[in-house]
Amino acid sequence: MANSSFGEARREPRPLVNVDGAAEYLGVSIWKVRKMVYQGEIAILKIGTRVLFDPDELDRIRAECTRPRLKDRPTPHTQTNESRQAQL
Repeated sequence: MANSSFGEARREPRPLVNVDGAAEYLGVSIWKVRKMVYQGEIAILKIGTRVLFDPDELDRIRAECTRPRLKDRPTPHTQTNESRQAQL
């Protein structure tokens, strides 16, 4: 790997991905990917009639859609009618 002028290591570019590959990587249908393209939610590279995706863009989409794990989420306290009446 060659170093850039800023002293950072350059990584080799990853191969572009087609619609099928993007759908598989994101875990959605090809129609969902096409809808995301149409709505401008995801950047594409279009060469002739081919629609291709940069893997870094797919990583960005996954990161935006990832929610943190709710490991220790408190459970809401629910009262029964009997316990509510006892408080009154």
